[in-house]
Amino acid sequence: MESVMKILILLQISILALFTFMSIVQAEVSSEEEAQKLINSISEQINKNRHNALLYIKRGNLNFLIHDFDSAVDDFSSAIKYDNSLDAAWYG
Repeated sequence: MESVMKILILLQISILALFTFMSIVQAEVSSEEEAQKLINSISEQINKNRHNALLYIKRGNLNFLIHDFDSAVDDFSSAIKYDNSLDAAWYG
């Protein structure tokens, strides 16, 4: 029972962190055009450093915001491939 409680607490913390992160991303992006510019910029960074999981997560979140869900899933999958310990890669 104690381990179930620990798992529930960790899940709640992860969800809270996700919502906090998404709020920050949404606050930084005021339009789809602005999001696309950021996506393009992050894509250039990824081309220089293909194994940086955090860049894939950032781009995945932006793709999610503009409702490009297929690209978001691809980015989160790439992030997991390069660093499967990042919660944000698993939970988007």
